[in-house]
Amino acid sequence: YYTDNLDNTENIFKTIATVSYEDKYHVQANLNIASNQTRLDSSLTRSYYRIVPYYTLSLGDLDLDVGGSLNGQNDDIDKLTSFKVFPFLQAKYPFLNSYTAYFQLDGGYDFNTMRSIAREVPYLGPVFFPQNALTDYHVMAGVKSDVIENLTAELRVGVRQNRNHLFFLNDPDQRAYITPVYDSGKVLISNLGISAQYFINDDHDVSLEWNLFTYDTDNIDKPYHRPNQELIIKGQHIWIQKLTYQWEVTLVSGIKARDFANQRDVTLDPTARLDMMLHYQILEKLGAFASIDNMFSQQYSQYFGYPQRRILFRLGGTYRF
Repeated sequence: YYTDNLDNTENIFKTIATVSYEDKYHVQANLNIASNQTRLDSSLTRSYYRIVPYYTLSLGDLDLDVGGSLNGQNDDIDKLTSFKVFPFLQAKYPFLNSYTAYFQLDGGYDFNTMRSIAREVPYLGPVFFPQNALTDYHVMAGVKSDVIENLTAELRVGVRQNRNHLFFLNDPDQRAYITPVYDSGKVLISNLGISAQYFINDDHDVSLEWNLFTYDTDNIDKPYHRPNQELIIKGQHIWIQKLTYQWEVTLVSGIKARDFANQRDVTLDPTARLDMMLHYQILEKLGAFASIDNMFSQQYSQYFGYPQRRILFRLGGTYRF
């Protein structure tokens, strides 16, 4: 990938490989390299690798993946070591015919890049360097089920502890920008989630996902510009051959921000929007689409001081190589 933000450039290389032997022995490997050049003529090459060897076994109906996660990175940040090893565990257990319980334990690093940050927040200032975040542990457990015919559902809970976790603040000096800030202490993040998908038939399906997040920050007062709740309801419908209709309703609430002008914290209003798209596959690789973002032209802000665009119409084409 190549990214350019206010004369700050970045080139990214990513690769993933998996090797398995006899369906029991596995090794997953990730390599990420980012080369950054800033408008201040300073340059930096950042890297992160992750190697996960694990063994698959079964104890009755219990399926286990047991191993370790070897992680290395070169960000010279306090409390981020260059090499770290974490336990790796995945477990699945079916019960009551249509239910499956699962458990996951992992750790590692979030490889933040200028590209990933700019895709999340398009209002960044001219000078910033991405930094990695360290996940001391990430524990998740849940239950999946085929509740009834054509309906699947999942309930999950998770908790993770991060160091150098990424948040976003309005720049106190240049208020036209949003600035990435990192909590150098321990940030505890809890999550409760529900998801479901209903297949009406082969051509129509509707899905729902709801997440509740809580943040216990350390050196930063609040989890700035991170939502407390997210609800996404979406559907896909094939009305005639090659014509696909997609829609998505998004509800977000609980976003806190810092109003430096008045020296106070504020909570942004809950947001709701409806997006729609029609896509027609003209040929095997060639398609055309028409979309409407924020169909009801809602006025809202996901970032303090930055009203989102109201209704937006788009026409375009797609080509698959």
